[in-house]
Amino acid sequence: MQGFSKTRYRLTHSPRVRTDDVLRNLSDLDTQLGIEAQVSRQLGFVAIDVPREDREFVRYQPQAVPDKNGFWVLIGYEQFTREPIWVNLADSTSPHILDAGVSGGGKTNKNASILQNIFDNYSVDDCEIWIIDTKNDELLTTCQSHPMVTRYLTDPDRAVDAFCQLEKIMIDRQKNRQDKHIFVLVEECADFTSKQGRFYKDSYVVLDAILRKGRSAKIHMMMSTQYPKNEVLPREMTSNMPVKVCHRVVYKQNSMTVLDMDYDASKFKGKGDGVVLLPEKGLVEFQAALLDGFRFEPCHEPQVQTNPTSEPAEPQAQSAPRQSEPAEPELEEWDGNGDIPPSWARFIVRCVQSKLNKKQTLEESIGLKKGGSPKYQKASDLYDLIKETIL
Repeated sequence: MQGFSKTRYRLTHSPRVRTDDVLRNLSDLDTQLGIEAQVSRQLGFVAIDVPREDREFVRYQPQAVPDKNGFWVLIGYEQFTREPIWVNLADSTSPHILDAGVSGGGKTNKNASILQNIFDNYSVDDCEIWIIDTKNDELLTTCQSHPMVTRYLTDPDRAVDAFCQLEKIMIDRQKNRQDKHIFVLVEECADFTSKQGRFYKDSYVVLDAILRKGRSAKIHMMMSTQYPKNEVLPREMTSNMPVKVCHRVVYKQNSMTVLDMDYDASKFKGKGDGVVLLPEKGLVEFQAALLDGFRFEPCHEPQVQTNPTSEPAEPQAQSAPRQSEPAEPELEEWDGNGDIPPSWARFIVRCVQSKLNKKQTLEESIGLKKGGSPKYQKASDLYDLIKETIL
């Protein structure tokens, strides 16, 4: 199965074999094959993901919201099905978003595409946007002239004042209901949530209250950070942001802090690929849309998909369109003993071919080093097979 940035191979093992044993045996597959492979447990099978050298990038196009009711934001496109990933911030299960990733991971561009989609689908009567951008990002700066953006702040002191104003607005809205949503994007929340930060004492209590009570006042926070550490993201805050987005991070522990589960996002390549934890679906890998620049043509009525049951159109990609979608590569059942099945041999051959293109020797690619023992059972047979197939 081919995704935007990776190819997935499915391994369906015998019911007599425990999935944990399969994962343990494949844990060093990337070392054995000399490639960057990621092994994960999926529903009904084990997935082996290999990065694509000819990866695709999705360019932003206007995307209609799935339903006129609610307040929808577009996170990106599912890695393999390429379907749009929507979050309804008006729903009680998903009022706020936690967002993390290192510089170059695609976080800011994704946030810009989220803003553009809001501009495309809603009007100033539906929503107002507050942006707290202490980094003064060049791309986000260009959207501050949009009439929906009522506050664009780069000074941390003014941002703290804005949070206090927002809390007062929240309290007033709880008494006097309003229809307009307020979407608040904090581009670097570490300035206000880190216990070592200068603004922590002034902002923490206020932000915590907004995250706990904001949904009832139609106030929605998206808190982004490049520093996803425990001291930056207090658990009492992250627990009130049920939608969690994670792009490439430096260490596995960083993604575990964001997602609150065992997941390694340090293997992402960056430039928009990531994973989102959705309350109703669990973990979903995605590719964020690439936005070249904002355009201001706000709609006065939310654009709605006319036929939600039909297949969604495939997002436009930067690379050349494919002539045909390749069949999903299936790996047949194999417990690691006996002869190597043909599907596994073909998979390993393709991996070896990829490494040969990088001028790496055949012996290095399959782990046969001079004077050492092979890493595979019947590795000599595999070696002969690969030589016969490639050379």
